[in-house]
Amino acid sequence: MAAMQKELNVCFAPDNNYAAPCGAAIASIVENSSEGEFLTFHILHNNTFLPENIEKLSELSPSRKNFKLNFIKVDDSEFKDFPDYGHQPVWYRFKIPSLINAEKVLYLDCDVIALASLGEFFDIAMDGLAMCAVKDNIYRKLAKKYKLPPKQPYFNSGVVMMNCRYWREHKLESRFFDFIREDKSRAWLLDQNILNMLFGDKTKFVHLKYNFQYVAPFAFESCYIHDRKEYRQAAENPVVVHFFGPIKPWICGDGKLHPMQKLYFKYLALTPWKMPEQEWRKFESDNNKLYPSALRRHCIRAFTRNPQLLLKPYFWGRLFM
Repeated sequence: MAAMQKELNVCFAPDNNYAAPCGAAIASIVENSSEGEFLTFHILHNNTFLPENIEKLSELSPSRKNFKLNFIKVDDSEFKDFPDYGHQPVWYRFKIPSLINAEKVLYLDCDVIALASLGEFFDIAMDGLAMCAVKDNIYRKLAKKYKLPPKQPYFNSGVVMMNCRYWREHKLESRFFDFIREDKSRAWLLDQNILNMLFGDKTKFVHLKYNFQYVAPFAFESCYIHDRKEYRQAAENPVVVHFFGPIKPWICGDGKLHPMQKLYFKYLALTPWKMPEQEWRKFESDNNKLYPSALRRHCIRAFTRNPQLLLKPYFWGRLFM
């Protein structure tokens, strides 16, 4: 690493289903990094992660070369009794401070892309705090559901800046495992809820631009109507875009609900998972055909879950977020 470079430690925990999105995320971060930044990507994985995916991630070819990949095989025996709800490696984030020798590590879910340098995010002071994070899109409802203190919002754990020194000094990893050992059923609270319950009072809440969670106004509820100004600022200049929930850019029809779908494929094109031209044309065609039914399905789901939705002030408010 060249002298005077600023090293940024970023961590992912992909399984085989998220190897390609992880590649797109890494490419986007590198492409949008600033001069003088060097990125170390720590890839946490278990022994089921295919060698071909490790090889493809190692062959990423963004235009800049200011990065390296560090593959870390996790002994997931500690999590053998934990629920596997589609993506077992999400639990690995609790091990980051003991696995990675750094003061700060940015943990990212694989379904993200970066559209600006992460440098300013790393510069945010975290003295006396365990993490930095962003409010979840329905943070009021979830804070109430999990009985958090009244003034403690609920954060989304898909983008979390971890103060690893604080975690190590205060033995937070042990606190997590002790919490589960006391009552094994607590593991079913899932990782994000446990992080909020245990460490929410030691978390700094930062601008929504660091974890921009687009909310399709007709189809999904959101508390962001209470942060309308901040949401608009984040939408105009996001640092990290998080394709949370079912609106994944690689899903035909559903992905088209997200205005930044094509940006994902822009960065995927810098990876070995780039779509051949013929495959891309077919995807675009199918995407356009399936979009109306996807929109209709999500709207029906929203009204089925809350039949009085049209009478709710927040429904009309979110149309103008």
